[in-house]
Amino acid sequence: MGMRASEYENELRQRDETIERQAERIKQLEAKIDRLEKLLAGKAEAKTAKKPKFTENYSFDKNKRKKKRRKTHPGRAAIRNLLG
Repeated sequence: MGMRASEYENELRQRDETIERQAERIKQLEAKIDRLEKLLAGKAEAKTAKKPKFTENYSFDKNKRKKKRRKTHPGRAAIRNLLG
């Protein structure tokens, strides 16, 4: 029975060491996640659209199309007068 107890103690010791290594690894990964999230937030903030600054009035009313004057072609007007 003494042999079995030492085997169990050895297994428990190995399990505890594994758990300690895993806990340390988890702490490292959580710290890395925090750093990466902060970096990502900074990158996202840098890429946000900034509000445009207009120096001129670009409103629709100001830029309405003006009616174009029709050009008269002197040759056609003369022909109309002759035929008309």
